[in-house]
Amino acid sequence: MSSSRVRATLFRALYVIPPALVFLKFGYTVGSVNGRSMQPTFNPDSSGLRKDWVLLDRFSPACGKYDVGDVVILSSPSNPEMKLIKRIVALGGDAIRPRHGPGEGVAPGSWIIKSQVDEYVRIPKGHCWVESDEPYRGLDSNVFGPVPLGLIDARVDRVIWPLDRFHKINRILPKPGRVVKSGRLTFEFDDADDAKMVPIWKT
Repeated sequence: MSSSRVRATLFRALYVIPPALVFLKFGYTVGSVNGRSMQPTFNPDSSGLRKDWVLLDRFSPACGKYDVGDVVILSSPSNPEMKLIKRIVALGGDAIRPRHGPGEGVAPGSWIIKSQVDEYVRIPKGHCWVESDEPYRGLDSNVFGPVPLGLIDARVDRVIWPLDRFHKINRILPKPGRVVKSGRLTFEFDDADDAKMVPIWKT
């Protein structure tokens, strides 16, 4: 091959490869779901013989497009090398009642109001609260508390394999009463109440 043809081939590759890399980083990729923490949404076969494969939308999180009810892939706040699949239950500014009791496992920096509000945790801005669909399996915000939105890597768009389970993943909202949305917090505190508003790690 002549040097001119080599240069032409390299130039064509330079035009093709960068968009491909951008697509993989900010577009769509495919991944498998391990474990049973998101049953029955994923891996409903309890035998573990069949894994769900899913289409991952990496563009939406990069643009801040996600909402309560979405299933997302995120890095574990305690181990960045570990990827978790969880559902967003609350966003920054919301208040949530933890699933496993009064403030159990809530990370330092979160707040619990012990007077007018029963066992609610306020989610800091720029954070979210994520949970497993199966309440008794897997690590989620009930253990490690609110997580930074920057840890979200992708939104799960749909199951693509096995073919008999091909379907889009719908948003599932938390049960009424668990989450108080930002802007709807109308509690008023006097000095005595403020004294009862303490960091959870000091209770």
